[in-house]
Amino acid sequence: MEDSRRQSPMRTVLLVCAAALLSCAGLSVVVARTAQPAEAAERDRAEAQWATRTFSRYQLLLSDKRCLQSIEVRDERVVEVAPNRCEPPPRTITDLFTLIRRDGSVSIPCIALGCACDDVIRVRATYDATLGFPKTIEVRMSAQPNWRHPDYWERLVQRRALPDCTVLPEGSKVIRVMSVTPLP
Repeated sequence: MEDSRRQSPMRTVLLVCAAALLSCAGLSVVVARTAQPAEAAERDRAEAQWATRTFSRYQLLLSDKRCLQSIEVRDERVVEVAPNRCEPPPRTITDLFTLIRRDGSVSIPCIALGCACDDVIRVRATYDATLGFPKTIEVRMSAQPNWRHPDYWERLVQRRALPDCTVLPEGSKVIRVMSVTPLP
């Protein structure tokens, strides 16, 4: 009987902590989602602008991971690449918009501490004022707590501390569209 009284305050503390953490997680999701509509609206506007172009064939000069590619695109399909020695595969403007839409998505699940951390992709872009294509795309990968997985909560209870996903390195790259030239 005495043991159950000692555990009761501990359980209460754990439940209060878990409720506080859930409230903080929910608030952070709300704050993050209020910033996303403006970026999504800008992306949608740029993509709609790109869709109104008068050509279906173009030459795309693209720099990705400091490797320059000249890509010929017809009907949003890559038809030729020069040079074709870059690590990233050649992309079309449609592919770049698809990459931008991945902002906030999990790139690699369960990257650390069991499944307590996921690798999340963050994408920021600027767009051409005339045609709407993405001019620069910054892609950043960072480990984020995966509070939806039981491993996250298990670590919290066992260690009495939040899982530290910041110990993993961040990675980033910038993709630059140097030019888009319509072809006949």
